[in-house]
Amino acid sequence: AFLLSYEVQRGSTQVLQAAMVAKAVQVAVVQPFDFLRVCRQAVVLLPEKQTTHLLRSPWEVASTEGLRSMWRGFIPTLLRDVPAAGCFWS
Repeated sequence: AFLLSYEVQRGSTQVLQAAMVAKAVQVAVVQPFDFLRVCRQAVVLLPEKQTTHLLRSPWEVASTEGLRSMWRGFIPTLLRDVPAAGCFWS
């Protein structure tokens, strides 16, 4: 049913707009978790002395650096993912 409705609306700007808005919302919601995941992954690559700040809990990061710090890299991620979603769904 999904593919049938997609093919009917293919070429419509509504599909493109919906895809881009959905991806922007998804990035905004998932960005804090992605930030923490990348911090945990970076621990493997760095010497032990340089990893103490990467092993902090989400509460420690938000309380010391502010809640906005959880959205580091938000704009570059939007600039990468939203156009890609538009290309995929157009």
